[in-house]
Amino acid sequence: MGQLRWLLVMMVMGFSGCGDDSAVPQGAARGDTMPGGTGQEGGAGGNGESNAGNSGSDVGQGGEGGSGGEGGPATGGTGQGGGVTGAVACSQCFPLEELPANLQKKAEGMLLEALDTEALFTLVGGLKPMSTGFLSLEFPAEGTEPASVEEARRILATFHCSTALSADLQIFHSVLDGKKSAEGVIFRRPRFDDVVKEYPVFQEIGVGVWEKPLQVVDAVDKDPTTKRFRAYGYLFGYPNHAVDFFVQAAEEEEKTGQFVPRDFFQIPTFAKLTGGYTYAVPKGYQPASIDLDLRNKAADILASYQKRRIQFIGKDKAGPVALLRTWFDNGTGQCSPDHASIETNSGTYQLPSSCWTGLKSCNPLSNEGCDGAEGWACDLSEEGFQCFEPPNSQKLGDKCNNQKGPYCEGGNHCDGNTCAAFCCTKEDCQGDEECDPLGQEGSLGICRKLGSCKPPGGFCTKDEDCCSQDCHVDHCH
Repeated sequence: MGQLRWLLVMMVMGFSGCGDDSAVPQGAARGDTMPGGTGQEGGAGGNGESNAGNSGSDVGQGGEGGSGGEGGPATGGTGQGGGVTGAVACSQCFPLEELPANLQKKAEGMLLEALDTEALFTLVGGLKPMSTGFLSLEFPAEGTEPASVEEARRILATFHCSTALSADLQIFHSVLDGKKSAEGVIFRRPRFDDVVKEYPVFQEIGVGVWEKPLQVVDAVDKDPTTKRFRAYGYLFGYPNHAVDFFVQAAEEEEKTGQFVPRDFFQIPTFAKLTGGYTYAVPKGYQPASIDLDLRNKAADILASYQKRRIQFIGKDKAGPVALLRTWFDNGTGQCSPDHASIETNSGTYQLPSSCWTGLKSCNPLSNEGCDGAEGWACDLSEEGFQCFEPPNSQKLGDKCNNQKGPYCEGGNHCDGNTCAAFCCTKEDCQGDEECDPLGQEGSLGICRKLGSCKPPGGFCTKDEDCCSQDCHVDHCH
């Protein structure tokens, strides 16, 4: 098990949570049941910020928090995260064409992975001074570095745009089971520099004058104390209260040997609703304005990205480089991330709170946020609503199966074994159908006729209420 993957396990036990880095799968992940909340045991995921354990990368989950969201407005076209930086000719913004042909495809996949995960909030808007989670390597600690390390460095050397964005490969100092680990890191300047200058912990660690952000990250990684957690938290863009809690919890656990219970505040990405941009908070914590403001800013960035993703990502489409160059172009062929327009409240997937208060990155009623033309569908997962990859071809009233397919097209959910329409109110339904709520997060539900059986996860009081004839406590199995 690699160092970072080991960290994920350790975070579930003590710091944060774990999960995988993949895009949302079909089948069992699809929401047959009512949403399971926003934070599993660790409330984190494969490419959430770690700041814990041996390496403290963006991978593992944001146990600590940092200064995310305080700086770097996530709305408007300029001035994100610490000031406007110079622009370059758009051909020199993510110039993947400079790579050999055999590396270009890998680089494009890596860049798309960054956009689909929490690195989006570093690339656009500057909410996060740095992000990882889109590239992980491990290799024997003894001997020469493998070719994959140099290949990764070559690819990351093209991940730049003006002086605002750069990327590098961080090789962690710790060795686990005879292996070293490395992570790709994307940096947002001057946001990154502002954070390092603002917080005394970096001087306490020994960070002095630096030219490359990697010099700072390497110094933080070497620190054996909880200062390392605090510094990583700030760099990964967590609010100060989350950083303080995580550091205090780590210090208390070190003294007492007892794990400090916690919850997690989740900010959705395209790839998954939880486990990416996520940080630990005290058990029972109620989100404050700073948390909600950060999530709202991220939602605007995500909605703006999703609209562009539909246009640029898919078969025979231009791809992630063209997406970013078009987004960063000020209209004169000059590119900078500071030019990126982020439409405030642009997420038409943002349902009224009376309909849905849970996590979402798309609108299940209209399929907004998903590329319906390519077969993507907004549907219920265990964590909320998000886009599921094709095929999703079954229409209203068609047969379906949420475990193995076929799956319903956007706007519908597999209700038992039949595609039924999502709804917020009875007015969204036809004839004598009612809008039967899915859970406690609002009125969002499925159009059903009165007296019809409930699918797995539906509310029930007796076995006869369920299509499966199995009512467990208050929900159908």
